[in-house]
Amino acid sequence: WVNISLLSTRLCNRDEWVSFTQDNLSVAQREEQASVELRLLVERVLQETAEDLKVQCSNVDQAFSQRCLQLTEAKTQLQLHLTQILDQIGAQERNMMSLQQALYDKEAPLRVAQSRLHQRSHRPHMELCRDNPQFRYTHTRTDRSTHRHASQ
Repeated sequence: WVNISLLSTRLCNRDEWVSFTQDNLSVAQREEQASVELRLLVERVLQETAEDLKVQCSNVDQAFSQRCLQLTEAKTQLQLHLTQILDQIGAQERNMMSLQQALYDKEAPLRVAQSRLHQRSHRPHMELCRDNPQFRYTHTRTDRSTHRHASQ
């Protein structure tokens, strides 16, 4: 079969085996120590990351709450402003209606003054009549028509 003299060179002796085993053990111990250190580093990085995420979550929650408060304040102010504007619109509408009513109330006396002035101008032999009632009617007509045109 195989020549024994060739096998003996491939075989190791006890000292070589001990040396090889000790080298193997020291490499394994170094790798195990590196693995432990790496695990510790990874755990520390994960813990720091978790803490950072908690801080960021807290900051986001706080900013969101602050923004919600600002939004609620803005809504309240807008509703208050809307109420004030609607009140002002109502007041202006009431003012316009009272002005229209005042104009309507003044139309009848204006028509009376105009008809009286017209009747006076058609009386026989009174073409150039310029007395106090004539001046009053003329003045009343011009004042009321001026106010009516200014109000519209």
